[in-house]
Amino acid sequence: ENKVEHYKIMNPLVLLTGAAKCKNKEYLPGVKTDLMILQKLFAEDHRYRVHCTYDPDKPETEMLTLSRLNNFLKMHFSNVTKKQSDYDSLIFVWCGHGRTTHGEDILITSGDLFTCKTNVFLNKPKIFIKNTYQKDTQSQQFNNKEADTLIIFPTASDKEMTSDKGSYFIRSFYS
Repeated sequence: ENKVEHYKIMNPLVLLTGAAKCKNKEYLPGVKTDLMILQKLFAEDHRYRVHCTYDPDKPETEMLTLSRLNNFLKMHFSNVTKKQSDYDSLIFVWCGHGRTTHGEDILITSGDLFTCKTNVFLNKPKIFIKNTYQKDTQSQQFNNKEADTLIIFPTASDKEMTSDKGSYFIRSFYS
């Protein structure tokens, strides 16, 4: 008999990251909108604890340096490992440019994030959303599903991310 296993996410670690401003890149006000939509969705609708790099009351958080991103991730990684976390899953979101000015991937998401040095999320659901903007690109969506990891790569068009309405992909969660 084929037994189908289901896992209900009750208490995920939700990390929302993104950058509306990047050095030598176009300003993306839609990133702020997307992060606020997701924060409302996860915090208010699902009652999850949400940690976000963007704070609308602090304009300086529109820009996210690699150093600040690393510190944000280290802080949450450290908190998870210190207190034998009660998290049952991980939701990680990046919103912003998809490539550097040299064409390199800005952020590489991996199922190994938060599992390589701890077993906290081993065999637990992990959802990675990399919601990016790439100039002169049609909207696209890609996903990769492994046993306990779902990776989604939507690509927003010029029009979506340069407006303050946010991306179609994120708005589809909250309409």
